[in-house]
Amino acid sequence: MVREFHLPAGGVIGVKAVRHHGEEFGLPHLGQAFHSGWRDEFSTPGECLAAYVRQQPVHFSEALLADALRVSAASLAEWSFEALWESSTRRSMSLRREGTTGRDWLHRIIDTSSSRCDDKRADHPEIPAECPYMPLAGAVLDEISIIAPLILEQVETSSIYVTSGIVTALSSCAAGVSPDLAFRYLLLALPHNISITRSQFDRYVHLGRMFDYGSWVVGRHEHLVQ
Repeated sequence: MVREFHLPAGGVIGVKAVRHHGEEFGLPHLGQAFHSGWRDEFSTPGECLAAYVRQQPVHFSEALLADALRVSAASLAEWSFEALWESSTRRSMSLRREGTTGRDWLHRIIDTSSSRCDDKRADHPEIPAECPYMPLAGAVLDEISIIAPLILEQVETSSIYVTSGIVTALSSCAAGVSPDLAFRYLLLALPHNISITRSQFDRYVHLGRMFDYGSWVVGRHEHLVQ
């Protein structure tokens, strides 16, 4: 049984500029900048991060800063963030192989995106003590639970793209950090060779609307519907 969910009256604080432009954003979007060929362009992860922040409109830095501050302030285990990060890069950038940790990488992201906001005199995002999307945690946890067997099957078959521990990390993020961030990471963790039902996809679309996403964030995965 998939539970129904509702947000409290008054809406949600968020980085609306990015959400309403319909683009992907935040930490999962940064992870995609570390594609399989990133090493051909940059000598270090810090150079790739700096290029992302410099080349994107400043509201992407605001969204990135908001995500990073949210994770940094939460009690998410370091290995969980590292699993989420590596999954978003399709295993093209392992923090440990690069000689850093999840905590240090988060601090680097915060410093770089914060400096970009300062340079452009952009407002630093206000991060409420509790994530305003927490009423949606149950619905996101339901979707993680439903898709988990297919993701775990990919892990067991040694898929080069699926990170070990990703299901637990997604659940921890949804329950203890931000259902919004966990859902964006879940969408990126969907293997390209699986199938989902139309009802699953429709629920994803509905969640995306509740999170104020543009249609592309969820819509790009419609090809998985069988």
